Amino acid sequence: MIYSRWIIIILFTTLFPGDKQPKNFYTIMSETKKWIVTVSDPRSLAEISRDLTKNGFKVDQVMDEIGCITGSASGDVVKKARTIPGVSDISPEEGIDIGPPGSETTW
Repeated sequence: MIYSRWIIIILFTTLFPGDKQPKNFYTIMSETKKWIVTVSDPRSLAEISRDLTKNGFKVDQVMDEIGCITGSASGDVVKKARTIPGVSDISPEEGIDIGPPGSETTW
């Protein structure tokens, strides 16, 4: 996956040198990450989820009970999504590894 990204970048920079590169070329190549959206607004999560999707955020889960939405998007999409009414915070989703059973260090 990483090598294919570099091949595409090399191909584009060869075909479109310098100022002839398409606008937002490097934005298009930005990396998609997993995110957690925290909501604190009287708007329904369904409405906020719909607005996130319209802005390019791929919604995975809508958790009504705790007021969170999970999904994936690039950094540019997240920047726009933070301006959606009802979105309190958008944070990267980090993995948790508690280690093997019986290990001394679990975090």
